[in-house]
Amino acid sequence: MKPTEIITEDLKKRGEDPQEVLQAINQMIQDDSAKLLKKNNSVLLIKKLEPSIAELHLFTTDGMMSLARSLKYFD
Repeated sequence: MKPTEIITEDLKKRGEDPQEVLQAINQMIQDDSAKLLKKNNSVLLIKKLEPSIAELHLFTTDGMMSLARSLKYFD
């Protein structure tokens, strides 16, 4: 799956508006204030708040075992 598909599915499960969130993520990436990492069907959004402080958001459609393997990759 593409990162946008993973994010969209995850947000729909939580009842959030995927378009609004995807637009915000796109803007942060263009501004170089955020990065996306993808492994399997998990996407980690790393948003820079200050030089040594970041906010993390995990979007996933992975099952429990696949998610565990993905989290090792993000380490």
